Amino acid sequence: MMKMSKKITLTHGLQALVDDDDFDYLNQWKWYAETSYTRKDGTKLYYAYRWLSSMEQEKEDRRSKTMQQEIMGDLGSNEVVGFINHMVWI
Repeated sequence: MMKMSKKITLTHGLQALVDDDDFDYLNQWKWYAETSYTRKDGTKLYYAYRWLSSMEQEKEDRRSKTMQQEIMGDLGSNEVVGFINHMVWI
């Protein structure tokens, strides 16, 4: 069973709650919070992303990567990442 008690610090005073097993791996980078969606009631949902090094950019042909991409890898076109909730700790 997953134990999610570790928090990764994001920008804007936010934190991402992550699986304890993923914490050390994810915590090696600085993570940024970016608004992904604003609900009708004004509640904002965020993505956590990091900038890639120049070597990674050449290899992956992109400049940034979301935390979910870092954890799940690149999924095929028929695969979707699901979320239990959109919990962001403030």
